[in-house]
Amino acid sequence: MPDVSRRTLLVTVAATTAGCADATSGPDARAAETHVRERINELRAERGVGALSSTPPLVEAARDHCRDMHAREFYAHENPDGEQPWDRAPCRAGETIHRGELGRMQNVDGETVWHTSDTADLAGYVAEGWRLSDGHREVMLDPTYGAVGVGIVIEDRAFFATALFCR
Repeated sequence: MPDVSRRTLLVTVAATTAGCADATSGPDARAAETHVRERINELRAERGVGALSSTPPLVEAARDHCRDMHAREFYAHENPDGEQPWDRAPCRAGETIHRGELGRMQNVDGETVWHTSDTADLAGYVAEGWRLSDGHREVMLDPTYGAVGVGIVIEDRAFFATALFCR
């Protein structure tokens, strides 16, 4: 039996060191960001609009806005200091935001249940919510945008998502 415990411990340590998380730890925000960007590009492709690239400054600006919304308890494109999306980005920018809780969520269509404690479902909930909103869909499909930074921050069993689009 000691060999089995030692092997189990070694496998667990190796998985943790490799950045793997077990299923009970919740969604992976970075992987969800990638999935959301992929879903945005899939929607754009369906509509004949070119794919968006991703740049580290846009991603970090999107994450910063999510952190700010969480820390200062607001939910808006304009922060309490009056800063707008184009103030956060090094370009003429547009933005989509979303928030929710980890667990069972539904978008406004009420048809699909998402389990946002799962990485893929969290990304699906966010991307689908934006697709269902006329204003957000318009921003996502705007052909003048060439890049996007998607940021997701998960804190206290809640999440904020921001996509910052750049011309």
